[in-house]
Amino acid sequence: RCFACTLLLCVRGRVLRAKGNYDKAEEAFNEVLRLNPRAAAARVELARLRVRSGAEDAVDVATQAAKADPASVEARVTLVRALMQRREFAKAQAALDDLLKAAPNVAVVHTQLGVLRGLKNDGEGARAAFTRALELDPLQLEAINGLTAVDLAAGRKQEALARVDALATQAPKNVNALMVAAQAHAS
Repeated sequence: RCFACTLLLCVRGRVLRAKGNYDKAEEAFNEVLRLNPRAAAARVELARLRVRSGAEDAVDVATQAAKADPASVEARVTLVRALMQRREFAKAQAALDDLLKAAPNVAVVHTQLGVLRGLKNDGEGARAAFTRALELDPLQLEAINGLTAVDLAAGRKQEALARVDALATQAPKNVNALMVAAQAHAS
């Protein structure tokens, strides 16, 4: 099939997703897969959209994406998110264990471990995982948000607010970072 066509459709899908036009983005990624069923990147993007929407088939689509590109950390993290969304914590833990072996120095992997531990009411375990994620990537916003939530729940308000204030100072033009700081202050 036409490589340029599938590449352009994939780029179009990513632009549409970034603009929040999720239905059209999904159409673009499905068209890529119709033209080239082996297009792993499109499969991962489609899985991310299905997880984001909470679709019933999110785990199935994410599993297909992870099988299509087993070396893709993004595909495997998407599968973990889908499993956690479905509250299949044992499967999510097994997938994270494999990911931690394959990618021990990737912040998003530790962030997802923190999310899983938080879902299992393990505040200290979540704190440790989020802290490790931030050691690897100080601007890992999901980890900052998770650690802030853990701190606020544990009554560490000053520590949580100091962290998000530092984030806002460090990245004053990053809208997502400012949103994390604003949400923490609103809490």
